[in-house]
Amino acid sequence: MKTCVLIDGRALIQTLGKPPGCQTFDDYVDAFMRRVTHHFGEHITRVDVVFDRYNGDESIKAGTRFKRVGKKKSIRKTIDGPDVPLPQVWSSFIALEDNKADLARFLSKTVLQKGEDLLARYELVTGGGFSDATEARSTRRQNVKLHGNHEEADTRLILHSCQAVSEGYERILVICSDTDVLLLLLHFMPSRTAQVWMISGTAKNRKCYPLHSVRDKLSQPVKENLLGFHALTGCDL
Repeated sequence: MKTCVLIDGRALIQTLGKPPGCQTFDDYVDAFMRRVTHHFGEHITRVDVVFDRYNGDESIKAGTRFKRVGKKKSIRKTIDGPDVPLPQVWSSFIALEDNKADLARFLSKTVLQKGEDLLARYELVTGGGFSDATEARSTRRQNVKLHGNHEEADTRLILHSCQAVSEGYERILVICSDTDVLLLLLHFMPSRTAQVWMISGTAKNRKCYPLHSVRDKLSQPVKENLLGFHALTGCDL
């Protein structure tokens, strides 16, 4: 079954932390790439890495993000090339929104450059990290048309899943632990002809949710009102 994997880039960055033995941002990209490319196989021929966007004070989530950082000490470090040394204290680096935006841009471009040489049989797509909010790029195409300027990776994952289904992918695997994404996928299921799975947990305790099966068991009123109910009871979008 032709399969596409979708990865929440921010969540992967959080999981990866500062990899042991990595000295520069080029080393970091290599570690990031290993986490991404190990998904490719006989049936999985496309992997999308989707990043959040950081719009500063213009963001509707500016207040929420400020509270998350709180009084954490942060340090600004511009990533202007692959040889830039990694920060000594990763948590201080990743706490700053400008650093997160720089890292997303750097990863989006560098992962594609490295992928062009390594992934002749496969396709790697990145979105959310470029200057143009609507832009997504591929190792096999110049531009992937998504027509979305969403700030959150949560909703960008839905766009990527629908686009993959429109190109003939029969199974979508979304690697994410966010309840918001689970409910968004249930509400905006890209197609009844495609299987959509959400995968969460750790490598040792993996949890897989067949959302296509769950959706088929929900009544139409429940599916239509799912997001509204979630927004009133604790949604963090």
